[in-house]
Amino acid sequence: MLSGEAGNVGKKTYVTDTSVLVAVPEIVQSLVNGNVVVIPFPVLQELDRRRAAANGVGYTARNVVRFLDDIQTRASLDELQHGIPLNGGLLRFDAGRLDLSRAWPGFNRDYADDAIIMLADNYQVAHPDERVILVTRDAAMRMKARARGVVAEDYRSDRAVEAPEKFYSGRLRIEVPEGEAALLNTLHHEQRLPVSALADYTDVSKIMANQCCEICVAGTGKSAWGIYKSHETPGYLRRVNTKLEERFGPCNAEQFCAHDLIMDDHTLITSLSGIAGTGKTLIALLSAYKMLRSHKVSRIEVYRLNAEAGRELGFLPGDLGDKMAPWARPIIDNLDFIMRRLHGPTRFTNSVGEHQPTRGEAVSTHPTVESLLQTHALDIAPINYLRGRSIHEAVIIVDDGQNLTQEDMKLVLTRAGEGSRVILTGDPDQIDRSEINSLSNGLVQVVERFKGQPCFAHLAMHDVVRSKIAELAAKLL
Repeated sequence: MLSGEAGNVGKKTYVTDTSVLVAVPEIVQSLVNGNVVVIPFPVLQELDRRRAAANGVGYTARNVVRFLDDIQTRASLDELQHGIPLNGGLLRFDAGRLDLSRAWPGFNRDYADDAIIMLADNYQVAHPDERVILVTRDAAMRMKARARGVVAEDYRSDRAVEAPEKFYSGRLRIEVPEGEAALLNTLHHEQRLPVSALADYTDVSKIMANQCCEICVAGTGKSAWGIYKSHETPGYLRRVNTKLEERFGPCNAEQFCAHDLIMDDHTLITSLSGIAGTGKTLIALLSAYKMLRSHKVSRIEVYRLNAEAGRELGFLPGDLGDKMAPWARPIIDNLDFIMRRLHGPTRFTNSVGEHQPTRGEAVSTHPTVESLLQTHALDIAPINYLRGRSIHEAVIIVDDGQNLTQEDMKLVLTRAGEGSRVILTGDPDQIDRSEINSLSNGLVQVVERFKGQPCFAHLAMHDVVRSKIAELAAKLL
C-alpha cells in the first residue's frame, strides 16, 4: 500500500521509478490490480544498465526484465500500444516522448529522474480523470515531483515494520518490586531463572527466543541480565555474566549480552543494530576472533557493501585487496585494536595485502591482522563475491548490513554452510542507497522475519562507548 492511499477510490495511474522496481520486483502485480501502471522508457534503460551488476540489485533487475519481457511476448501489438491487461488493470510502456513545452528551468531530458517526472506531469495533464501517482524510493525525486504538482509516494507494502519505534529491539526490561530482589540472587547463583517466576511482572508468553531481559528491582538500582532460552521446557533466563574475565572484552551490559548471544552454540545468526560507537563491529569481530582461536571455526569472512555507495570496484586501481582497502579499513582497524589489547603491542601497516618482514625486522610471536590476511584466516570482500559459494566452518560477518537489500541478505544467508555462523551489524538510520530505506532494508527484513526463531538473536545497542569524544558528539551534535 502507498502512503496516503487510504480512502482513495477509483482508478489510479501509477508511474514507477527504477528504484522501487529493483527494491520490490513484485510491485507491478500489486499496483496494477484494477489500476494502470506506466513504466517509463528511462526506467527500461536503467534496468538494462543495472542488470549487469553482480549484487542483489543486478539480480532483481534481471528478474524484473525477464518478467516484463514475458508479459510483452504474450501481448498483441494493439495491447503493446494501448495497454496490456494484467490483474484486472493495464500495464503500459511509455515510448519516451516528452512534451517539452511544460519543461521547467534546468530541466535535463538526459537525466532519468527529470524525464520520469516530466512523463508523470504530462500523463496527468492528458488524463485529468485519473489520479496519477509517481512511485519512487528516492526522497529527493518525490520532493521535486511534488513541487511540479505531481503526487509522489513511497511504496510501503514491503516494509518490515510500520515505524522505527516498532522495530524489534531484542531486549526487554522487567521491573520487580523490592521484596522480590531474591530473584536476582537466584539468577546469579543458579545461573538461570525459570521464566515462570516473572509471570506476575510481565507477559512471559510474549518473550521471544534469545531475547535479552534486564530484571530491575524497583527503587534500588539493582539489576541483572538474562537471555531467554526456549529450547528446554520450561523456558528460562540464562544469566549473562557482566564482569570482564579476560584482558580485553565487552565494557557494558549490552556488549556482554551481544557477545553472549554470538558465542552461544545454539545461535547461528546474530544481528546487532545501533548508532556509531556502540561497539557493534568491535563485538562482532572480537567474538569471531575468539571462535577462530578456539577452533570453533576455521576462518573469518567479512563482507561489506562496496561501490554501490560510490565508485564500482572495477574503476579503482590495483588488485582486489587494493580495491577493497577503503571499505576494509574499518574492519582492519577494529581487529587490529582487538589483537593489540589481547596480545600486547603488535606491528601493523596501512597495507591490506600480504606483508613480508624485511631483513632484521622482528617477527611477532603473536598473531597479527596481516598474518590472518596472509594465511586467509581472514578475508574481506564485497558482497558481489558471495554468489555461487558455499561457506563452511566460518564466521560470516556482514558489516553495515542496513545498506543491503532483502535479496542481498538472502544471498548471504543462503551461502552459509555447515558449521558456519552469521553476524549482521548495522544502523538502520544510515542508508546510503536510494532503493531501500530505514524500514525496508535487508537488516530490518531479517530481524523482523527471523525473530523468535531459536537459532536467531538480535540486540539493539544504545550506549556509545567508542570514546569520550564519540559519546559527546553523539549527544551534542
